[in-house]
Order: sequence, then structure tokens, then C-alpha cells
Amino acid sequence: MELFQKLSKFFKIEFNYNLTPSHGTLLGIVREKDFIEKDDDFDLMYISKYKDVRDVAIERTQIL
Repeated sequence: MELFQKLSKFFKIEFNYNLTPSHGTLLGIVREKDFIEKDDDFDLMYISKYKDVRDVAIERTQIL
């Protein structure tokens, strides 16, 4: 959870995005109120500021 909080803060400061848990990570939070035991990764997403797929691709490249 600490790493998620650090990443969330970084993305907010650097890119002005809010990270949100997704996929298996979100499932664990809802079902178990925590990360899934023995899961060795976590899934995150953000909502793009753009609607055009080309702009989203450029945005992704800038973040990565």
C-alpha cells in the first residue's frame, strides 16, 4: 500500500493525474479489503485528459 501511495503522489505532482487501482488490485481491495495475498504486482490506471486516440498515445509516451 505504501508503494501505491508513493506512486499516486508522484503521478499527481509530475503529471497531475490521479491513479486508481484496477483489475486484480481493485478486486482484492473490494473483496478482501487489502491486496490479494501472494500477488506480486498491482494494477493501476489513470483517466486521460484527451479523447483522441493519437493524443492519448502521445500522452502515454510522455509518461513512460
